[in-house]
Amino acid sequence: MAGFNGNLSYRYFVCNRRWPHTTEKRYFFERFSRSAICLRTLKSEVLVGLPPEIAAGTLHLHPDWLTSGRYGVIQVFTG
Repeated sequence: MAGFNGNLSYRYFVCNRRWPHTTEKRYFFERFSRSAICLRTLKSEVLVGLPPEIAAGTLHLHPDWLTSGRYGVIQVFTG
């Protein structure tokens, strides 16, 4: 399993594109061809793998929730 820590590593892992936040994590697992865990404080708009109900819930957060550094995620990418 690979580990990624921080925004720069995460952006590299997801090709540094603004994918829809609900883009399935499976795509990136297949591209990287091994499991990965990503730990990061959100400081850029790049984010994937959110379930639709969580993505909908983010509409109620602060407008700059993706870039403020107040929120973080732990994501596991497996096949």
